[in-house]
Amino acid sequence: RCHKDRSGYDGPWVDNPIKFSNEYFEELFENEWEEKEIKETGKVQFKDKGDELMMLPADLVMIKDAEFEKWSKIYYKDKHRFMKDFGVAYKKLTELGCKNLVHVNGGQNSNE
Repeated sequence: RCHKDRSGYDGPWVDNPIKFSNEYFEELFENEWEEKEIKETGKVQFKDKGDELMMLPADLVMIKDAEFEKWSKIYYKDKHRFMKDFGVAYKKLTELGCKNLVHVNGGQNSNE
């Protein structure tokens, strides 16, 4: 969920954000997205017809760019494939970690 007072964007991506699923990909493909500007922040995001869910411009790249769309369709059609691939990637991340991360402290970059 985006919070207007923190990111300038507002609303949830999915109906059930605490359940691990491929709902994000379902929402991307099954909804029509309309561009809307948030008056208070001037940020542009996309809302579904019911004005309940939102996507950011970067999210729509997942269905507009041919290479991203290929994988998004795979995960949209096959939730088990999404969960399997996610599990493999997450396992790598937790076992191997990340190198060269920059920590941010109070808006100042810090390498501590």
